[in-house]
Amino acid sequence: DVVVVAKVKDAPGFEQSIAKELRLIKPVTESADLTTRRSADGELMLATRPSGVVFLGDAGSVEKLLKAEGNSESGFAKRMFESDALSATMGVDKTTVAKIATLLSEHEPSEVAPNAHFITETRFNKNGLERRTTSDFGLIGWIISQLGKERDE
Repeated sequence: DVVVVAKVKDAPGFEQSIAKELRLIKPVTESADLTTRRSADGELMLATRPSGVVFLGDAGSVEKLLKAEGNSESGFAKRMFESDALSATMGVDKTTVAKIATLLSEHEPSEVAPNAHFITETRFNKNGLERRTTSDFGLIGWIISQLGKERDE
């Protein structure tokens, strides 16, 4: 599931610039805080907030993200917009939590393990580009998951 989430200065201008390529139809739903449009074939969806935040992707993924905005995942996503980086991307790691739990407890994790979230920020600095990834578990979680990999081999 991939959704592009961006903050644009001119949301109507953005919609107009992609309308031809996506063959967007009239608003499907419109409220005070969200306008959604679908492509003519219904596969793609564009959701726009008055603040200029846009969500663009396959319809199912955009709907899923909009529904998830009330939980902790959206708080993590909001950190992307607080970043002063050139580029900030958010991802979900579905395996690290299970590896850490297995290593520490020696029990097999349940089929539905919690997700770990991470943000990767890219900045220019005096040496070139700098990429920094911040995750729920940080360096300690990464070390523990690497130990888990060695144990499995």
